[in-house]
This record gives sequence, C-alpha cells and structure tokens, in this order.
Amino acid sequence: MNSAPTFDRVYTRIRSRILTGWWRPSARIDLTLLADDLNASITPIRDALYRLVGERLVVLGVSEGFAVPSLTEPDLHDRYRWNEMLILLALGSLTKSPLGLPVSLLEPENLETHPARLFQEIAKRAGQSELVAAVNIVSDRLAYARIVELKLGIATLGETTDLLQALDDGALGVRRAAITRYHRRRLQQCGRNVNAIHRDARHDYM
Repeated sequence: MNSAPTFDRVYTRIRSRILTGWWRPSARIDLTLLADDLNASITPIRDALYRLVGERLVVLGVSEGFAVPSLTEPDLHDRYRWNEMLILLALGSLTKSPLGLPVSLLEPENLETHPARLFQEIAKRAGQSELVAAVNIVSDRLAYARIVELKLGIATLGETTDLLQALDDGALGVRRAAITRYHRRRLQQCGRNVNAIHRDARHDYM
C-alpha cells in the first residue's frame, strides 16, 4: 500500500509535467524510467497515472501502458469550443456588474495561468459546482496550449486587459461578445498551436 506522501509527491510531479508539456502528445510514458527519475517505486507511479487517466490527462494504451493523449488540430479546436460554451453558459446566469474579478489577472507574471483563473472565477460566480469542475478539467487539458499561445503571441496582457474590461461592463451582450472574440482568435490559430506543441516537448523518453 502506498504512503500518502509518496503518492502525493509522485502525482503532483507527473501532473505538473503533463500540464507543462514535458511529453509530446501520444508519447508513451515509461514507468521504469519515470520511477527512477522520481525516486519512487512502480506502484505509486502506476497509481498516480491511473488517477490522471480519470482526469483525462493520460490515456491507457496497449497492455495497460500509459501515454499522453493525442492532440490534433480538431482536438484542440474542440477543447477551445467546449471552454467557450461553458463560459457562455456561466455568463448567462450572472447579473452582477462589475463581476469583481481579481486585479491580479492584470499582472504580467504567469500570464499563461490567467485564463484558467479567470474562467474559474466566472464559473464560481455562476454558483454551479459541476460547472466549476468542468471548467477546471478543460483548463487542465488546455494548459500547455495556453503556454504556447504566449510563445506564438496569440495571448497578450493587452488582450487580458480588454477582456476583463468587457466582462466588467455588465451588459450580457458585451460579455458574450468578448468571450466569443477571445476564443475565435484561438480557434483560428489551432494549427499553429498544435504544430508548436508537437515540436516543443522536453523528454519524450520517460
């Protein structure tokens, strides 16, 4: 039986690697090499990977092997569209103006994490726990794509500033238009993003 500290450490490290693009999409995860690298036995490694399968961040391959999910342009397109649909759904139930979104979202540091935090805040204000959970899941599955957005110049601090101003405007039509515009920009760049993701993995061998 795994000790909680060992499992938590292994799970956190593997999850962080997935979210930051340690492996290319479809890359096989070698349990033995990963166990050596993380100084852990195979059992907590496998247990952590099974948990990540449940979070849709890892997939089961042949013979109970593990791999990073594949990512094609249509795959990324679907993730962005699903995120857009969820946020538009949340906005439909909000009447407060302004929303009181965190001013820290206007800071230039960790800009790649701003979308996940912003969309989580919007979902929370809708008062639906299942909606919050769905937004968090798709944010995890978009995490590395959002890092690449910065590298490609798709995401900028100016864009975040404009988005926050529109969301605090108060009119539902203005808010919805801003969210649609934000996602349209990314949908148009899915091909560039996917190509960069496939080029930019760090350690495909683990």
